[in-house]
Amino acid sequence: PHTFATTATYFWTKNLDTTVDFFAASSYLVPFFAGTGTRAFRFSGPRKTDLAARYRFQLTDRHQLELFTRLENLTNRTYSEAGYQTPAF
Repeated sequence: PHTFATTATYFWTKNLDTTVDFFAASSYLVPFFAGTGTRAFRFSGPRKTDLAARYRFQLTDRHQLELFTRLENLTNRTYSEAGYQTPAF
């Protein structure tokens, strides 16, 4: 029922910037169907921190080369989505 997300970007120089994303959600129930009925399982909500960085090389007045990288789930926390565990490192 509760979700929180925030993003912060810092411009180090004219050509370099980094962004940190944080996402958190409360625990949730997922129903699984057995042969004779349904049972709900509670999963802890996801909490993850991502980091993105971008660097730009100015090639000419009209052209630039941009390098971008993104690191997902920096805290390496295991969590589930819709009842299935997300891939780990």
